Amino acid sequence: MLGFGQPGLDVVLLEHLESSLYIEQLAGVERYVEAYERLTASALPFDKSLSLIAAKKDALQ
Repeated sequence: MLGFGQPGLDVVLLEHLESSLYIEQLAGVERYVEAYERLTASALPFDKSLSLIAAKKDALQ
């Protein structure tokens, strides 16, 4: 998400393996903002994420 500090100017940039897509319509940008906020709210804190990854790695060895 690219924010430009003025209402209506924010853009979502989606990059793919062979292309990219800019979403500029307000409704589309708002959907991505909501999805981002929901993901960050449900994500583990950094230290707990690191511990979980380390535990999973150790379990594979």
